[in-house]
Amino acid sequence: MRRIIVATLLPAAVAAALAGSAAPAAASPLRYPGTVAATPTASWGTDGTVYSMVSIGNTLVLGGDFHNLVDPRTSQQVPASNLAALDRRTGTPVPGWSAGTDGVVYALAAAPDGSAFYAGGDFLTADGAAHQRVAAFVPDSGAVTGWAAGAGQSVRALVATNGRVYLGGDFRTVDGAPAEHVAAVDPVAGDPVVGWTGATDDRVQALALSPDGSRLYVGGPFTVVGGLTRPGAAALSSAEGSVDARFAPAYVVGANRTGTSTLGFAARVPGHLYVAGGGGENFLDDLDPVTGRRHWRDTADGDVQSVTVVGHAVYAGGHFDSMFRDAAGRSVAPMHLVRVGLVTGRVDQSWLPRLNPMVAPYYYGCWSLVTDGHSLYAGGVFQSVNSVPHPSVAIFPPA
Repeated sequence: MRRIIVATLLPAAVAAALAGSAAPAAASPLRYPGTVAATPTASWGTDGTVYSMVSIGNTLVLGGDFHNLVDPRTSQQVPASNLAALDRRTGTPVPGWSAGTDGVVYALAAAPDGSAFYAGGDFLTADGAAHQRVAAFVPDSGAVTGWAAGAGQSVRALVATNGRVYLGGDFRTVDGAPAEHVAAVDPVAGDPVVGWTGATDDRVQALALSPDGSRLYVGGPFTVVGGLTRPGAAALSSAEGSVDARFAPAYVVGANRTGTSTLGFAARVPGHLYVAGGGGENFLDDLDPVTGRRHWRDTADGDVQSVTVVGHAVYAGGHFDSMFRDAAGRSVAPMHLVRVGLVTGRVDQSWLPRLNPMVAPYYYGCWSLVTDGHSLYAGGVFQSVNSVPHPSVAIFPPA
């Protein structure tokens, strides 16, 4: 089956309560519409791949492997080295925004108070200053801060809280201290959290927190987590890093990364954990967030790379392009993006935008989905949506 290793980072957007369920006490003040339009608004894009995005205030930060922002209507370009910012309302570049790195950015995360955003990837400098594969920036200007965390190898996933920043990736050290593919660091100094014990036997490329912040979900092509067999996905104590033994999805072990590989999570709907996956199987799962028991599964002909929730629908992106079979056994042929029901997993056949490939036969498609609670933002490597130019970025407004 087709497979590509990229980071997917999901924002901490809290969805509206499910039909028939009470809203949680700590629900977001945002009002979530039921749907987003299938036609994106006009916006700038990039001349390369967008691996991750994060919405901060009125700014949409893009991270990936690109050199310029591009206006597809005029061919105008603005230099942007692997990081860029668009006004999420207009889709145009934020004037004077200056962040940049000397290597690929795979992951982005925003501090809860919006005072900073964090970027992880393969870079060694940010805005010309030494920052080993992870750095922090000021959202309004893009200026790099003095935050001094560093990783020994690639950082592919990030989650930021008020008290910690969690890193996932290929690394085995953070700031010289042992850290097997997942770590917790201080959001001010960047030092590893003493006594935090999280560890996996292979790459971590997806991270998400449970709504109450007690569990950190980790995903990737690993098999063993904290001494327990947990192929593809596991839950850790966010405070200590210990494995939550209750969470045990029925995922498969495979040699040479052919088993289950979780590529994205959407964890903010109470009672549900939506999981995007690839590797030996390509799927979108709805799991019980405590036990990992599966509520439903959809399957595809290519990796499901990213997942998020807007209103009462799940949006999933990937490089599937000719088959997506839902939990009810119905098949459709979406081009890299699909919408399904929160509880049923059934595909909404009235919402099938087509993200056409930029190059083939490479693993093009949608590699990042985020929401501000109103609009849906898609990033990846595609050239057009519904035959209209949208290079690697698409903004789907509320319907």
